[in-house]
Amino acid sequence: MDVIVALISVVSLIVFFVMAANLAVIKNILRTDRRKQARLEYLKNRAAGNKKEAYEELLYIVYYELDETSSESSRKNKYAELEHSFTGLFKDLGYEFPVDLGAAK
Repeated sequence: MDVIVALISVVSLIVFFVMAANLAVIKNILRTDRRKQARLEYLKNRAAGNKKEAYEELLYIVYYELDETSSESSRKNKYAELEHSFTGLFKDLGYEFPVDLGAAK
């Protein structure tokens, strides 16, 4: 009886870890889809003249790109690169490029 309970526990543990790995994959797929959706929403709102909504989608894109960067030095480099690339887009919408709160610490 104890052997059966131990086997069921081990199988349950293995199933749990497999499901957890699958959730991580699904989460990454959803994040990637959300980034693509944000770019489409930015373009749609920009074309429709909805500057506030376009600004919010552009913010999501910038912070998503920063969130993908792991080390502090590469994060600062990525921030400078994004600032160079996106400053004009933010100005066109009537906003400033956001301050990188992670690098300002």
